[in-house]
Amino acid sequence: MSIKQKIMENMTLACYYEDLGKAQVNFRKKIQEECGVSLATASRWVNGKIIPRKSDREKIAGIIGRPVEELFPNPKEVENPV
Repeated sequence: MSIKQKIMENMTLACYYEDLGKAQVNFRKKIQEECGVSLATASRWVNGKIIPRKSDREKIAGIIGRPVEELFPNPKEVENPV
């Protein structure tokens, strides 16, 4: 197994995004459209500044085709006040 294959097995969202190169803009737009968020929010998610909600993490994992647990290994849920 090559080093790249080993890395791909445990790639977080931020790592995946960084490896996209010029395709980063299209990827952010895809997340924006699929999750119904602003481009700024999508950018914060892919750069690891904010962890998306569980439902959005699942959508992003579906877009990429990788397990949620791999892309977001230690998510901290933010509780919304009632």
